[in-house]
Amino acid sequence: ELSGAESSRDSAAAMVLERLRAPDDGDDEPATAPIALPPALAGADDARLLDAVRAGKLGPATDPQIAAFLAADARLRSIRDRDLAQRFGYRATSGASPNLLLAAFIHGGFVHLAGNLLFLWLCGCNLEDRWGRLVFGGLYAVSAVVSSIAYGLVHRGSDVPLIGASGAIAGVMGAFLVCFHSARIKYWYWWGFRTGTTFLPAYVAFPVWFLAQLGQSFLEASGYDNVAYSAHVGGFAFGAVAALVIRFAGVEARFLVEDEDDDEPIVAEPPPRPVTVVPEDFGGPMKRRPLDASSIPAPFAPETHVEIPRPAAVPDVAPWPPPALLERPVETTVPIESPFEALQAAVVADPARDDLRYRLCKEAVHHRHQPLVDEHGTRALLFLAEHQRWNDVVALHDALVAAGMDQSLADRAFSVIVRAAVETNDPKRCVQSAQKMANAYPTSPLLPRALWDVANAQERGGRPDLARKTFTMLIERFPQHRFSEEARKRISR
Repeated sequence: ELSGAESSRDSAAAMVLERLRAPDDGDDEPATAPIALPPALAGADDARLLDAVRAGKLGPATDPQIAAFLAADARLRSIRDRDLAQRFGYRATSGASPNLLLAAFIHGGFVHLAGNLLFLWLCGCNLEDRWGRLVFGGLYAVSAVVSSIAYGLVHRGSDVPLIGASGAIAGVMGAFLVCFHSARIKYWYWWGFRTGTTFLPAYVAFPVWFLAQLGQSFLEASGYDNVAYSAHVGGFAFGAVAALVIRFAGVEARFLVEDEDDDEPIVAEPPPRPVTVVPEDFGGPMKRRPLDASSIPAPFAPETHVEIPRPAAVPDVAPWPPPALLERPVETTVPIESPFEALQAAVVADPARDDLRYRLCKEAVHHRHQPLVDEHGTRALLFLAEHQRWNDVVALHDALVAAGMDQSLADRAFSVIVRAAVETNDPKRCVQSAQKMANAYPTSPLLPRALWDVANAQERGGRPDLARKTFTMLIERFPQHRFSEEARKRISR
């Protein structure tokens, strides 16, 4: 109906314009005689001339052709007023209009709507959890406006309306790329008669999509397609820039994110099949004896710390070190050239002295000695955990991260760091450490306990929504684990 009304209006308008521009030789019939143009409209374009006809400034309204044009134009306007896309879609000729935003809430059908809702759900809920409803809603609305403006710049003078939320959702995708660039996204594909699924990181998938939209936008203005690729490009670019500003201007760290990591959700990998793993003592049986300060050379006496009575063993965190098997004196006759070398010699002389190992690890971090950190970092953290020295665990972990030397830590070390974050009431560290542990050791038998600690930290931090997600993740990844049963009870409560 709309197409037929547009065709009738355009035919009637063409006849009127022909009379307005035809020379007057005095021989034409009254119905086809040229219509004289006033000096003010000399050289005016077609749109301005037709507006003058509508206003009754050109020709008598009783003229049959002018009357036909006015009737066809009124019919077209009536149909457009009944059609939501025509009423609220944004036209490049509209300028600054409320339809810059309202166009994002109109769709061309249920398939169009469902496709947009899918991508809004995939990217939007993560950003809304991260930034909150107000900031996310503001980003969505402004992205919709910017995408409409981008469409208008490409289609200057066009009367074709823009509708759909894809420009606004492209803005959400751009912000998602900045905030969750390492997230792995599951894709379904088909190739001939073969089909399956694969995972791609966001930093690969989203830029490829953006480049495709950018390429299509160059063909869009020529009528190659009825998809507004230019709106996608404008929305995506704005969302990415806005997220960069929010993150690197310090807005996110100061006002938005409290207990979340600035990377992907905690476990992005696909759930592995449940397996039963019996953890073994790290490095095999170790020789250890009780700490005796009198047997340590004076320059290397252990640091003073407050001893806290050790509570019952925490389930699913393997005890460390194993019970002492052998006692022997410390060799003190090694030549000393520097404190760092002396510490190395002392640890070689008595490998059971984990207190010296801890101090050696600190010196290795200070000297950027990666092999020594790889060798002793995990056991140093486990030694501190055994003595409930959680603040020292946090300090050593900070030093390792600052030096970029935490990649070689074992899953036990990460579980200790998570526990230290819980004990020191540091939810953000808890989430970050569990994230690294899940990425490095997705099948670790210590991971369920780490996820349980994360969920409890999130709940204590006032984010029960995030705690529910982590509990759900724990249940999906380890359905048979006893912590999963506890997680089900917590969710039900």
